[in-house]
Amino acid sequence: MQDLRVNRTHLKTERSCQELRRGGVVLLRLANGAACFLRSAELIADEDRAELQQLAGSAALLVLTHTRMDSLGRALPDGFSGASLSTHNLDPTMLAALAVDQPSPGLLGSGLTIVSERKGSLADYSTRLLRIAKLVPAALISRLPTRDTAIHEKLCKEHGIMIIEDLDEKRGLDRKGIGLYFPLQLGCSQVVRQRFLVSPCAGSNPATPANFPTLSRQ
Repeated sequence: MQDLRVNRTHLKTERSCQELRRGGVVLLRLANGAACFLRSAELIADEDRAELQQLAGSAALLVLTHTRMDSLGRALPDGFSGASLSTHNLDPTMLAALAVDQPSPGLLGSGLTIVSERKGSLADYSTRLLRIAKLVPAALISRLPTRDTAIHEKLCKEHGIMIIEDLDEKRGLDRKGIGLYFPLQLGCSQVVRQRFLVSPCAGSNPATPANFPTLSRQ
């Protein structure tokens, strides 16, 4: 049962990461019912922010890690994993600059609304999921105003959106640091894939080290 649950978690996380890598949307939900629609900030198009806001019914936020905030000249207090920025007054060019461009002085203007985010929050898990997907950990999220899971399920079913729980993400992280792929014990026949069980040559995947006779010069 444990292996079956791990495999299901792996497949669910893998599908979510594939969706994010192609610029799609997933719903991320915590154990307490808090949820948000999420997409990668580095892959957003001009209309993606409006679509995200329409889906969730709330304003879109740009989530950056504490490392990114430090590079932009804004240090966060201890215990905070990152920050969320209101995107109300940000054009797509500025969004991309804050998320992925080379940091430069003055990007974080005084008119931006910045909220520090704690570890374990939706913002924190959003950037973690993007790391698993091998994307820049900068997320565009819109929080859902309700914690009713039935409404979450209905919305996602109507729009063909995947749901990933924070527990799924934790299991993926616990198995191998921050990577997605779980370690497997490979047998000899699995090291090199062969069409037949009999290896075509001794050097491909030998059962034992090859021994060559030593010829002595007379």
